[in-house]
Amino acid sequence: MFIYFRDMSMWDGGIPVDNPTRPYNTFGVDAEYIIFKLKQLLTPNFSWIFLIFITGLLLYLFYRKVRKRYITEISTEITEVITGIYFSFAAYIVLSLFYITWTNYRYVIPYIFFVIFTIVLLIYLLDIQNKLIVMIQVGILGITFASNFFTLDTVFKPSQYSYDMGDIDVLNNMLFYSTREGNMKTDEKAELYGTTTYVYNRQYIHMGEAIENVVDRLELDKNTGIILPKRLDHINTCMAYFARRNVDNLYYNIDEKKLTVNSLFNDYSGDENYEKVHFIVSDFTGDQIERFEDYSSIYVMEFPFMEEYNQKYHFPRQDKEVIDHKGYTINMYKIK
Repeated sequence: MFIYFRDMSMWDGGIPVDNPTRPYNTFGVDAEYIIFKLKQLLTPNFSWIFLIFITGLLLYLFYRKVRKRYITEISTEITEVITGIYFSFAAYIVLSLFYITWTNYRYVIPYIFFVIFTIVLLIYLLDIQNKLIVMIQVGILGITFASNFFTLDTVFKPSQYSYDMGDIDVLNNMLFYSTREGNMKTDEKAELYGTTTYVYNRQYIHMGEAIENVVDRLELDKNTGIILPKRLDHINTCMAYFARRNVDNLYYNIDEKKLTVNSLFNDYSGDENYEKVHFIVSDFTGDQIERFEDYSSIYVMEFPFMEEYNQKYHFPRQDKEVIDHKGYTINMYKIK
C-alpha cells in the first residue's frame, strides 16, 4: 500500500523503476517502508533489549502509581522540558516512518538518544538502587559497546540482507538503491552497494584495510592494473568497494600502507612516497585479456559474495593469493 502526499526532495528525488507509483525523498504512507523502518529502529545492535528494559520499568512505574508507592517528584519546569523532548521524539518517529528516503542506519541515531533518555528518566523517577538493575544496566552497556566492533545480535542479522565476506557477513540495510536506470528495490540477489549502507558498526572499515593489504602485496608500478569485477554498473562498483563514485584518483602511501585520494588540495602525483593505483571496473572474463594490453601487470580481485568466487577462470595464468583480514577474504589473481 502506498499513498503519495507531496514531493519534498532534498537530494535527487526520483521514482523507483520497479514501481513508478512509489517515489522517494517525499512524504507518503508505504506499508513496506514503514515495516522496514520499524525493523531498523527496533532490531540493530540489541536495540530490542533497551525496549524490553523500558517496558519493565514502565510496568514497575505503573505498579507504584497504583499502589501509591514513592515516585520521585519533578518540578513543573522540568516537566515542561521533558514534554518538549517527547514531542521532538514523536516528530522524529513520524518523520522516520512517513518521510520516504534512503534507509541509512545513521538516520536511526537520534532514536538511540531518546531511548537512553527514557531509561535514565525512569530510573530517576523510580529511585531504583537495586543491585540487579545496576547489573542489568552494566550488561546492556557491555553488549552494546561490543556491538560497536562486532555484529553479535542474532535478532538483527536475520532482519537484513547479507553478503558473505569470508568469516563474517556484511548486512545491508537499504530498501532500495540507485543505478543509472533508476532506483531499484533491494532483494536477496541485490549486488553489494556501498557508501553508508553497511555502516552499523566499525566492522566495515576492515574491508578497506583488506583492500590496502591487497595493494601492499602487489608488484605495484605505474603500469599495474587491478580489475574490480563490475557490480551493477561503474558507480555502484566504486561505491561498493570505496564508497566513492569513481576510483580514478586513488594513490597508495608506500610508507603508511594506506590508500588515499588525490585532490586539488592534496596532490600526490609528484610525490615519490605515493604510487597511483589503477583500479579498473570491468565485467572481465579471461578471454578479454587483450583489452588490458597497455598494462605490464594485471590482477583480479574476488570477494566471497560474488557468484564467480573460487570458480575456474580461463586466465592465461592464475597466480592466486588469498588475503584474510579481520573476517574479510579476498582472492587475488595475477593474470599477466
